[in-house]
Amino acid sequence: MIITDQPKGVVDCLQNSIHHGITVLNHAQGAYTHKDKSVLITIISRYEVPEMRRALAASDSKAFVSISPNIQVLGNYRDFSI
Repeated sequence: MIITDQPKGVVDCLQNSIHHGITVLNHAQGAYTHKDKSVLITIISRYEVPEMRRALAASDSKAFVSISPNIQVLGNYRDFSI
């Protein structure tokens, strides 16, 4: 999960580097600052985390990122890291 105020740039950079789909939830609001934010949700393998970090550093170094382990993914997910 990525929380950003620059969703277009982050999505473009991530899609060019990790090649996975990203769901964008617009109109989120920071509870402390009350500024508009977007929440981006994507699933990547642990091997793609360094590439995601580089993409975020280039597109929004102030983005808030939460990385959680997944037990199972159902649906249209392809692991490109192997």
